[in-house]
Amino acid sequence: MKRLLFLLLLVSQVAFGQVLVQGQEVYTYNGNALTYTAPASVVIDGDFAEACGVNWSCGTGWAISGGKAVATATTDFLYQLAIFELGETYKIIYTISDYAGGTVNVRCGSGTQGLQRASNGTFEQDLICTISTTIIFDGIAAFTGKINNVSAVKQ
Repeated sequence: MKRLLFLLLLVSQVAFGQVLVQGQEVYTYNGNALTYTAPASVVIDGDFAEACGVNWSCGTGWAISGGKAVATATTDFLYQLAIFELGETYKIIYTISDYAGGTVNVRCGSGTQGLQRASNGTFEQDLICTISTTIIFDGIAAFTGKINNVSAVKQ
């Protein structure tokens, strides 16, 4: 309700074609309607279209195949360097499929860690990156499963 009131107030005060920004949210007013543009993910190749070594570094037990990062009994990392800004909060979203064992978590380098996951599903986690700018999927306890649809949006 607060967001709707805020938007109505803004629309009443802007001209045709004006762009409004509130935090990471961008709205464009065309004189009749307000259009929302979702913030972009800072993750490169979150759909795993490229092989290991192109955008993602794959530790022992990780591979990229069929548009997914594939983990086989790994206790190693899948990571992408230098995508975060220190001190910022990011909403990390990813999907685990074909889960067969172990656990995995997502984290900002050696700093803030997300919850350990041990099932199929799409997960969201807000992380504050205080020490490192690297996104890491950390295979814990011999994680076996697939990850895809990774995004990280600055909040």
